[in-house]
Amino acid sequence: MIAVQATCAAAATDQFKATGSAEMRDLAIRLDKGVLAAQPGAEGSLRRLAENSEAAGDPNTALECWRQLLDGSPAASAAWFEARYHTIRLIGLR
Repeated sequence: MIAVQATCAAAATDQFKATGSAEMRDLAIRLDKGVLAAQPGAEGSLRRLAENSEAAGDPNTALECWRQLLDGSPAASAAWFEARYHTIRLIGLR
C-alpha cells in the first residue's frame, strides 16, 4: 500500500508541475505525509513533500524535510549538497 501511495504522490506531483493544479499538489502532500508516517525517512517522499509544501506556502514543513534529507545523506554527496543548499535557503527566508 505504501508503494501505491508513493507512486500516486509522484504522479500527482507531476500533474501539479504540468498544470499548476493546487488540488494535485495538496493530494501529493497528503499522500507523502501518509508514506512518511509509515516509512520515516523515505527519500522520494521527503523530497516531494519539501517541494510541494514550499509551493503551498509552508516553508516550515519544507525545511524540516530538507533537514531530514540532509541528516540521512552521506556527507559531501550530491544529495547532501542539494539538501544543504535548500536548508540554508529556507533558513534565510525566515
